[in-house]
Amino acid sequence: VELNFTYEHTAEELAAMRSAVSSALTSAANYVRYRDDPAGKAELLFTGDAIGSGIGVWMVVAGGTTLSEYRDALLHLAGRLRMLPVRRIYGGHLVQEGEPGTAHYNPLTLETITDMAQLCEKVLAGEIDSTPANNPFDEDPAFRAELGKASMEYRLSQIR
Repeated sequence: VELNFTYEHTAEELAAMRSAVSSALTSAANYVRYRDDPAGKAELLFTGDAIGSGIGVWMVVAGGTTLSEYRDALLHLAGRLRMLPVRRIYGGHLVQEGEPGTAHYNPLTLETITDMAQLCEKVLAGEIDSTPANNPFDEDPAFRAELGKASMEYRLSQIR
């Protein structure tokens, strides 16, 4: 299968989107539109693991940013997405968003991004319950928190 993509944005827009996502989790975001779709109904955003893939973000990975840096990048990304005609967001692991029609179906949307930013804010403010989580990378205690469509596992040292 050959996919025929073309970029439909300015270099500045692409740089801003990559910056918003890449600076948060060292991931790449690419916004593309099918060249053969003149109606512009197939706009896609590929985010890798930057906002999860339907089951949350694993912030416990080595080199993960602080929650305040991640929140700021998410808010920047959300602002950019409000100005672009993105119809579908693909994370790094499509199978993790679940199957349509099931209770576990959680596709990535602008709501996921804004919920994730709000989740960061509530963790930073100590306004949300978190449960202990596994951290296979180091001895820093890890926790899991959820809000709306967002969930994450984060290290205690990232709460700043």
